[in-house]
Amino acid sequence: MKRSFFTVFAVTLIFGFISCGSVKPTAEQQQQQKILREKIQSQHYRFIATFVVPRGEFQPRYLTSEYDLKISKDTVEAYLPYFGVAYQAPVDLVGGGIKFVSRKFDYSINPGKKEGNWIVNIRTRDQLNEVILRLNIWENGNADLDVIETSRQSISFRGKVE
Repeated sequence: MKRSFFTVFAVTLIFGFISCGSVKPTAEQQQQQKILREKIQSQHYRFIATFVVPRGEFQPRYLTSEYDLKISKDTVEAYLPYFGVAYQAPVDLVGGGIKFVSRKFDYSINPGKKEGNWIVNIRTRDQLNEVILRLNIWENGNADLDVIETSRQSISFRGKVE
């Protein structure tokens, strides 16, 4: 009886250690990570927002419509919602949200805190109010986007890079 208990315990312990070991990415996952890395470096990708985290008293929520941020070598185009406090009235009262097309911007990529994580900083230079975009992208394509403007509270989004 004792011997079978110890055998079961030892087998359970061995399988427990095996299952807790690091899982290596498959060849397909490695290929997807390589493609994502190339898209980020070549400045040709799209962030699709699925969740918004406003500041202040506004509640985080899932987005029911498609909102995105498109990045290319010569253009940054934002079509995102906005919930928060504005510090000055907008010049364009039509539409609302975070909507702009920038053709003059700074773009930099830095390694994240963990391997397989990148921080992309974009600063527009041709908008009435400077917009700072900070994308935190993981190798699986998930990403967080922080939008900082001088004319209103910052806001964050979660989503996927494709």
